[in-house]
Amino acid sequence: ITEVTDVRLAIDTTKIDVMEAGLSSCRSKPIINSVNANDDKIAALFPLAKKFNASIIGLTMDKSGIPKDAEGRLELAMKIVSNCVEYGIDVQELFIDAVILPVNVAQTHAKEVLRTIERSKILSDPSPKTILGLSNISQGALPKYRNLINRTFLSMAIGAGLDGAIMDAEDKDLMD
Repeated sequence: ITEVTDVRLAIDTTKIDVMEAGLSSCRSKPIINSVNANDDKIAALFPLAKKFNASIIGLTMDKSGIPKDAEGRLELAMKIVSNCVEYGIDVQELFIDAVILPVNVAQTHAKEVLRTIERSKILSDPSPKTILGLSNISQGALPKYRNLINRTFLSMAIGAGLDGAIMDAEDKDLMD
């Protein structure tokens, strides 16, 4: 991939040796995706982030799962932020992912994700960025409603302070 483009790559793997090989192959600043708040995950991936000057997408989940409320998510986000400081990683290179669940099975989570995005901005100074895997919210919905759900929630999340989204770049209305 790096032979044909210099865009930033987000690498997502559970295998540490594969992550290190991927990071070492990047020509542009890499992103380590899916670092949850488990101590073992942080201990394995934060040194690699430091070594390769990589950004981190920190998931607000741990071995117990995804907290149901913003407070639980923010607690895990703060753990990730404090570990960035401990490992000497610039907090501005951290993207907090409040982990949106499908609205058809977890309607109350959407509101808590918006609260998490908004409150993530006061976890530190400077604050971490925020990001979402947008299409997760519409999983399981009827196909004709998925794009509408994604667009609507993206607007709400931007209003709450969302900095970035992993989303369908082929949905012209969403991109507009």
